[in-house]
Amino acid sequence: MSIMIQIGHLELSQFSIKDIRELYCIRNHESVRPYTSKPALIPYKSHVHWVNTELMVNKDLLLFLVRTRAGERAAGLAQLRIKGDTSEIGVMFREPSRHQTVTSVSTVAMLHLAFEQLRLQWVVSYVIPSHAAAIRFNKSFGAWEEESDIPGMVKLRLSRDRCSEHFERIFARIKQRLRVQIGHRS
Repeated sequence: MSIMIQIGHLELSQFSIKDIRELYCIRNHESVRPYTSKPALIPYKSHVHWVNTELMVNKDLLLFLVRTRAGERAAGLAQLRIKGDTSEIGVMFREPSRHQTVTSVSTVAMLHLAFEQLRLQWVVSYVIPSHAAAIRFNKSFGAWEEESDIPGMVKLRLSRDRCSEHFERIFARIKQRLRVQIGHRS
């Protein structure tokens, strides 16, 4: 399965092997690492190994590179890691202060994919405790904190029903420009 999401000029394209260097640059960017559970630099060889042994073979991990215009260098990434009726969501951008709107729209696109396209019941998000803005942002969609199963991370859970109460006002702004294409990889 291959998925492409477009909202106006914004493009979320599912990761392919040709994106390996670009993903590496995002994951290792100095403005991204402090907000991850393991902020140390990732050696390129380790990144390539992870891509080949985890990302390329794990059909339950949907990772997208986010570009503000088609053909441009990716500004960030968005992901859904699916287990049963639940998905872990992750959205990270280099230089996040420059991409606040794009981060919000990408999150809405991932929630739409999880709840409306894939029909999942739950989305969870893991955030480092010091990232108060991300915690507030998750809660603005109706998420609540629950006991975390990852040490040192805040776990937020969002149900499809609760999200839909908060989602419509946000989703209404992009609905007319949203295009989701789901196809098969060749």
